[in-house]
Amino acid sequence: MFVRALDRFYKRVQKLNKIYAFTDFTERGLQIVAESTADQCAFLLAQLKTKFTEELATLRHDILNDMSRKPNSSSMGRKGSSSAADTGSGSASLHDSQPNSLSEAVIAFETTIVEHLKSTLSALTPFMDAELTFLKRDFKEHFVGRCVFQGIVHQYAAFCLQSAIEYEQTEALLYSSAHVPPQLVLLLSKLCLDLANHIVGYLFQFSEEMFGRPASNKALMGGLVKEAREYAQRLLNIYVWIEGQSISHMIRKSVETRDWLSGVEPRSVRSVVKRVIEDVTLIDFQVGQLYEEGVRVERSSDSSRTFSSFNYSGSKHKQQSAHKAHTSKSSWSYSA
Repeated sequence: MFVRALDRFYKRVQKLNKIYAFTDFTERGLQIVAESTADQCAFLLAQLKTKFTEELATLRHDILNDMSRKPNSSSMGRKGSSSAADTGSGSASLHDSQPNSLSEAVIAFETTIVEHLKSTLSALTPFMDAELTFLKRDFKEHFVGRCVFQGIVHQYAAFCLQSAIEYEQTEALLYSSAHVPPQLVLLLSKLCLDLANHIVGYLFQFSEEMFGRPASNKALMGGLVKEAREYAQRLLNIYVWIEGQSISHMIRKSVETRDWLSGVEPRSVRSVVKRVIEDVTLIDFQVGQLYEEGVRVERSSDSSRTFSSFNYSGSKHKQQSAHKAHTSKSSWSYSA
């Protein structure tokens, strides 16, 4: 209805040229149509940003709820409490109950991002109707280049990246407050990496199939890919830093709260050592869901031979074989 209203307006403006021959109203009418179209695209972009913010808040809320149900399976739950380090860990339950929780969450989140943009672009296809009187060359170039690619596709992808990198500063300053789970930082790092590897390219390709290719398409996509790859590394770095701070804090508190001079000679492995191994194993498991392929070899801290009995060369060979036999979980078809 909006496009038809603009078309009727433009037709009536053109009729004014027959009544008032001393002024050409066509250029001014086309300018009003272009401004109205840009405003409509800005409105749709604002809706996309709101939906992304809501989806991100929902994802964060789900992770926090999962952490509250399984407090021992979360790295945030082990901060600031030395007693928790000496009571063992229930992190293995996360492996059993939710073997692919993070990988499924990131795929669902990426699918939602893509589908929202595709739905918005589909709503703009009436502007490309060949029967429109204002669909001239200048208007089409302005609409496709500035409104669609720069105003929606580029701005939406840039907003997703900016929303993700904001958690780097949040975690760097407030990691001890347990407001943001490190799993979310890891998931956003994977999101940025997938944006760089294929999602951005797919979004631009989908837009080209619907509206054509603008002249600045390659530069826009190249800048986003470079920025997304950089953000993915930065978020992964801050995730490693957060988890390292958590484990080191747990070890330090365990050492400081024990009277080593008056204590008896230790004759067994301390529970904090088992907890450290469990937490490292959980971190390895969570990172492996997003950044590795194939079947992972499960490890447990119940045995003192946890790390020595693990064949790293064999694991690497299995991962390489799995990489040849299976495709990546993230490289699936968004159009499906």
